[in-house]
Amino acid sequence: MSILKKAWFYITRKILKTLIIFLILVSMSTMILSTISIKKSTDKVSKETFQNITNSFSMEINRRTNPGTARGAGNLVGKDIEQIKNIPGIKKYIKRMNVSADLIGLEPLKLANHRLEENKSENKKKFSKTVIVSGTNDSSLDDRFSAETLKLKEGRHLRDSDKNSVLIHEGFAKKNNLKLGDKIKLKGNPNDADNEKKSDKETEVTIVGIFTGQNKGNTSSHMELYDNIFIADTTTTKTLYNYEDGKEIYQDAIFLVDGKDNVDKVIAEAKKLPINWKLFELVKSNQNFPVLQKSLDSIYGITNGVFIGTVAFSIIILSLILFLWINGRRKEIGVNLALGVSKAKIVGQFILELVIISIPSFIVSYFIGKAVSQSIGNQILSQSIKSVTESVANQTKGLNLGANAEVEGASKMITSLDVSVNLTDMMSVVGIGLAVIVIAICITSIRLIYKKPKELLQNIN
Repeated sequence: MSILKKAWFYITRKILKTLIIFLILVSMSTMILSTISIKKSTDKVSKETFQNITNSFSMEINRRTNPGTARGAGNLVGKDIEQIKNIPGIKKYIKRMNVSADLIGLEPLKLANHRLEENKSENKKKFSKTVIVSGTNDSSLDDRFSAETLKLKEGRHLRDSDKNSVLIHEGFAKKNNLKLGDKIKLKGNPNDADNEKKSDKETEVTIVGIFTGQNKGNTSSHMELYDNIFIADTTTTKTLYNYEDGKEIYQDAIFLVDGKDNVDKVIAEAKKLPINWKLFELVKSNQNFPVLQKSLDSIYGITNGVFIGTVAFSIIILSLILFLWINGRRKEIGVNLALGVSKAKIVGQFILELVIISIPSFIVSYFIGKAVSQSIGNQILSQSIKSVTESVANQTKGLNLGANAEVEGASKMITSLDVSVNLTDMMSVVGIGLAVIVIAICITSIRLIYKKPKELLQNIN
């Protein structure tokens, strides 16, 4: 009788034991398939979220030695940014300049508890129509869009060649009955501490894009509301503060490195430039999203834990079941050894028996995995969110970080996973499943297979 027939004969004769092993393999395969699918989904989310973050770094003020502007904003020099952007390996860059401007003929959105803000009569008089205008040369690279805190809904992003152009929030557009192509008048607010020239220059900008986004935290000023965010070209912000060419200052700058170039290498080259590095520093951009990175690490950690636990538990349970199974076949093993059947052939039959059982178990687990993987992913995600939220709360206990888009962008975490199962994932499950079977068989059979036939045939009862 061939080894295949022997294997088939045994598993069909021992139906109960076969069914138990089948259920163990189905459970194992389903969990492994789910964890592989969840990791793949997390990889996709990570790639989409960090596509402009992973291979980039930012230039910021060194707050240990540089207090920044009068209200603590960045004071980067334009010529320093120009030097860095010309380093080989840098493919794109974004520079940002924040100014305070008053709306002319339009109204910003107010806080829900706006009376509290309006009770401060001095602020009401000086800043009631004030909004923060972020000047940039490429809004698509802005961290707030990269982190999906803001999302472009209509129109297009700002380009380096733009002049007198602006992106506005859909809430502001709705309140003031604005649409793409409409014009807005702005003027510099001379009461802003950062407006060194006390400029009240006016300029007119055209709406080229409308974005969405919603505050998640409590706000203390209408200027923190996403609805009142204005993103314009740098020509506009320079005009509002009456900056002379070459003498404007910027909040920060981000540099995207070509994929084949190492970020650390480019940063090292940048630090060789004649720039006052006591006042400024270069930071890998993923460090500006610590909560997002913590969120991803948490999901990977929990998923890896489930994966390793599933494999280890499967090996242990399968080994215990096989130990009873194989130990009950001492006579069969002893007779085969006495007849000169090789140890490899005997172990091969055991492996073949489990492989035959595993085939339908893999098929069943594929369909069960498609049904439960999303649910398992949601459970892991829920646990991750809880863990990261508690961790961040402990780290920021007692601190008021504000609720503007930049702060909330930095505290972004993964809140959804779209888990899907495909046949490619199943191939990995089959490989891992077969490895588990071989390991379990080796663990349980090695003690008996190296005994002499006489030892195996004695005291069988």
